[in-house]
Amino acid sequence: MRNLIREKRKEHKLSQEELANTVGVTRQTINAIEKKSNKAVELHCCIFILEV
Repeated sequence: MRNLIREKRKEHKLSQEELANTVGVTRQTINAIEKKSNKAVELHCCIFILEV
C-alpha cells in the first residue's frame, strides 16, 4: 500500500519533525500516521502539504 504522507513529505524534503511542527502535532503522531494509514487523515494531510 502506498503511503502518500511519507511520499509527499519526502517530495517536499521535510523531516517528520519539520512536518509535525508545521501541522502542530508531534513527530510521533506523524510517525504513527505514516505507519497506520487512515485514508481521511492521509487525504487531509496531503492537501495541507500541497498548500505549504
